[in-house]
Amino acid sequence: MTKKFLITLFSILFMLSTAYADSTKDKTQNLQGPGAGGQILINNDTDRYIYVTWSGTGCAGIKQGLSLVCENAKIESGGSQLYKYNWGVTTTWINVADFLLEGGVSACSPLAAKSVQEEHCLADHHVVKTKAHKTNTCDVAGHPEYYSVECYR
Repeated sequence: MTKKFLITLFSILFMLSTAYADSTKDKTQNLQGPGAGGQILINNDTDRYIYVTWSGTGCAGIKQGLSLVCENAKIESGGSQLYKYNWGVTTTWINVADFLLEGGVSACSPLAAKSVQEEHCLADHHVVKTKAHKTNTCDVAGHPEYYSVECYR
């Protein structure tokens, strides 16, 4: 075997192993930052699914009819989800709804009717003061007559 053939063979094997390793990664984790802008853990202590958006000045996404969104998630009853902000993201907040309108629009969106916002938006632009690499926990609790969102570090 020639030296050129061996180099080509090892190059192909390396590229294939790298492609396989990349395909097995948890893609959700790759969307999150390293936590240099802080992190927010949401605990769903309600009896239903909740729809959460993590937002902040420095995020550019538009999801569920909301802007400046870093990420969004559907969290089942009893479930939790952590989002880690990138460095440079400031003035962080969350939106929590127990209902999505047709087209996946959050009940917290300005596009939602006022009556839908009042009934289904559990936390509308709820500011959470994050600190680099520290975790803030937000507990969403209650039932349809009364919900609460409490955040602490």
